[in-house]
Amino acid sequence: MRKAVGAAIDARLEELIVGRARRQRPVLRLVPTRWIQPVIKPAVVRLRRSLFWGAIAFAVSAGVIFALLILMP
Repeated sequence: MRKAVGAAIDARLEELIVGRARRQRPVLRLVPTRWIQPVIKPAVVRLRRSLFWGAIAFAVSAGVIFALLILMP
């Protein structure tokens, strides 16, 4: 289950990165997507990890702020 979710997120991020690269550089529209995906695979994994840790940091800081607001009179 966990690997399936990670694979789905990776696939969606790959689509977004390839789409953005093709919009920025129109010559990439001539290259098949399956040729571009192996090149961006390491970047997708790094991006997913950084987004995950960013979300964790945001959730922890928001939790601390809400806890302080609730506990302080």
